[in-house]
Amino acid sequence: MKDGKSVMLIANVSDSNTAASDIIEYGSSDGLPMMFGGLCPGEGDDVYFIGGSPSKASSIYKWNIQSKGEASILACSSELSFDDDLISVPKQVEFPTTLGTAFGYYYAPKNG
Repeated sequence: MKDGKSVMLIANVSDSNTAASDIIEYGSSDGLPMMFGGLCPGEGDDVYFIGGSPSKASSIYKWNIQSKGEASILACSSELSFDDDLISVPKQVEFPTTLGTAFGYYYAPKNG
């Protein structure tokens, strides 16, 4: 997770006895939602997963690795949606403690 957003790593592994030759990172700039998981391969270069954001309910998405367009929603858990100006988006933070570095999320206030 980078800046509180999920990233997808795709590795090209041609032989189980060798290390991955190409590792590519994908994220929201490639058309993926802010948070996602539960990936499942599809036909060709399609990938299916569950994703969402603070302002969008969990949904089932389809995304094509080659075209890198906006992931399409196939089904959504709710019809409710919220304006991005009303919902705080978490930012990943880290801070020192007596036991080492601690990690958390900061939700800055939003007042529309």
